[in-house]
Amino acid sequence: MTTMRDLFRGYKARIKRDYYYKYQTDEERLENRPREVPLKDFKILLEYWADEKIAKKARTNSESRRLITETHTAGSRSFAQISHNMALERALKATREQPPAPISDVDVYVKTRKRESTRTYKLPTEVVEKKVENVKKLLKDGTIDEAEEVVYGGKDHSRTFLVGRLIEKREPKKKIARPLPTIPEKYVASLTEQIRDQIAKEMEEQVQKKVEDNVKLMMSKLAEKNPGLNLDIELTSATKPTVEPSQANNGSD
Repeated sequence: MTTMRDLFRGYKARIKRDYYYKYQTDEERLENRPREVPLKDFKILLEYWADEKIAKKARTNSESRRLITETHTAGSRSFAQISHNMALERALKATREQPPAPISDVDVYVKTRKRESTRTYKLPTEVVEKKVENVKKLLKDGTIDEAEEVVYGGKDHSRTFLVGRLIEKREPKKKIARPLPTIPEKYVASLTEQIRDQIAKEMEEQVQKKVEDNVKLMMSKLAEKNPGLNLDIELTSATKPTVEPSQANNGSD
């Protein structure tokens, strides 16, 4: 999402440069609008860019960008990709006796500030070139600490300096250990008593059901052996199977 956002911002900047600043009036801009932008959307952009607050903000941002004299020349490639490629190149050139050294911020700085003599840059190159040459000399002499001092410029940078734009910029939040919630002893005792009563009730019901099932089975077998015996079985938690008095002496012994 960060990459998509940055690409869209760059696209809008090119549209504004080539189709807004290039012409003086909105009539000319509408006549020469980019064909990939619908007319309705382009009119909204013209109104937005003509707003005084937006225009003032654009001027302020433009002036702030002019103060930056050490812009990189890496183009659309991320610093992380450049650092990875540099590490691969060092690994290919390394030997068993001399393993590759890790890529430092100073290495990334020198690589991303390299300027070609055949190209023309918006900002002056003398300051950057002089600084890069100084850093290279310090690296060659083995004074990495002094080289870092030149790169950092005595400033405290964030943890993502010379890492890449896709890294989370905010500092990670420190997790605060919170004490576990305490439960009142009175509530624990009450809950334990309720659970104990519930378990006792369930066990009592299970035992009673087992007894009733056994009595039913016994009576059914007794009725099979004594067809003339009339049994009236009422199974409850407090009753027992009973025999009719009139039938007490019927049947075989």
